[in-house]
Amino acid sequence: TGVLGFLALSAFLFYWIKEMFQCQQYWSDIIICFIICMVVSGMFQYNFGDGENVFLIMGIYSLSQALKVAKNSRQSIPN
Repeated sequence: TGVLGFLALSAFLFYWIKEMFQCQQYWSDIIICFIICMVVSGMFQYNFGDGENVFLIMGIYSLSQALKVAKNSRQSIPN
């Protein structure tokens, strides 16, 4: 998709990293390391061409969002 695909992927990764920095949990640091490894490995191989790579990336993204929502919902419950 060229430039549009690059911009969409860059925006996705930027906002994912931004959300993980704001989360301030131990697992968010692990997710940030995963994103950096994914970007570096993407320079040498085609990450989105294989279904198993996309499944892993989207699974980890979903897990990071679920953990973020769980953290926010625990904070909003009054004790």
